[in-house]
Amino acid sequence: MRESTVAVRGRAVRAQAGRPQDSGRTREILRSAVELLAEVGYDRLTMDAVAERAGAGKATLYRRWPSKSRLVVDAVADFTPFPEGDDVDSGSLADDLRHALGLYMGGDPLRQRVVSGLSSALARHPELAAAMRDGDGHRHRCAVRIAFERARRRGELSRSAPLDALHDIVAAMVFYRVVFLGAPVDSAFADRLIEDVLLPVAGRTSPSTRRRRPEASGRKKRKRKHDAKP
Repeated sequence: MRESTVAVRGRAVRAQAGRPQDSGRTREILRSAVELLAEVGYDRLTMDAVAERAGAGKATLYRRWPSKSRLVVDAVADFTPFPEGDDVDSGSLADDLRHALGLYMGGDPLRQRVVSGLSSALARHPELAAAMRDGDGHRHRCAVRIAFERARRRGELSRSAPLDALHDIVAAMVFYRVVFLGAPVDSAFADRLIEDVLLPVAGRTSPSTRRRRPEASGRKKRKRKHDAKP
C-alpha cells in the first residue's frame, strides 16, 4: 500500500494512502499515544488502547501507521519536535553544541517519563530502535555530528578529533541524566557538559576556562613566593 504524508507541527507524518487525512485528528491520536506511553510504557501500549483513548477506530490507526513502533516514533516526534540542525552555524563549536543540546531541553515531567519509557524499550525492541534511527533520534545525532564536523572544517578541531566518541558521549550523558537521575536537560547541564567534558575531550578549551587561567597561574606564583625559605 502506498504512503502519503500529513504535516504535523511542520513535520511530515507517514500515512497510508486512501482518504485525505485530518491533521487535527492525527494530532489527537498522537497525543493519546504519548500519554499512554508515559503511563504504561512501550511494552504495555497497544494500538487498541490508543484508539480507545483517542476515540478512534483501530482501522483508522492502521491506515495512518503500519505498526506500533511507527506510531510511537511519530507521536514522540510530535510531542518533542526536533528542529533541523543542518542550517544553524553560529561560527563557534560551543554555541553549535548548545543549539544541538537544546533539542533535548525541557523540564516537562511528561516529557521525561516519555523519554525514560522509550529509552528503556529500545534495547528490547529492535523494530523500535530501527524506527527511531530512521526518524528524529537520528536527526538529533546528525545535529551533534554536524556541530563537530563544522568545527573541524573551521580549524577548531584537529583532523584526529574522535567525532564518533564525542557525540556518543552526548547521548550517554543525556540518557543517564534523564533515565537514571530523572533530571531535565537544562542550560546549566548543557554548559557543564560542553565546557567540562566535550571541549576538553575534543582538544579545545572553553572561553571560561581560558579566562580563569591567568588568575590560577598568579595564585601558583604567589604561593611559591610565600613558601620560599629566606
